[in-house]
Amino acid sequence: MIKKYREKPIIVEAVQFDGGNFKEMENFIGDAFSAGSYITNTLSILTPKGIITAYAGDMVIKDSEGEITTRPQDIFQKTYEEVK
Repeated sequence: MIKKYREKPIIVEAVQFDGGNFKEMENFIGDAFSAGSYITNTLSILTPKGIITAYAGDMVIKDSEGEITTRPQDIFQKTYEEVK
């Protein structure tokens, strides 16, 4: 029998990487901060699965377990809504 499911709501913290807010990103992701470049507007993030790259405009997300990932802003807005 086919059933329908939806994801359980989870709360995450997120900061938008603007291509230059490296100090804010370092404060947000801590030891996962690897490197940043003003020339390419990128941020390198060290995760247990390897290095991921955030590009200017991307949302950097930290879940309740402390795992860090990135999403383009348009995908982030379709997936998450702000908790007041």
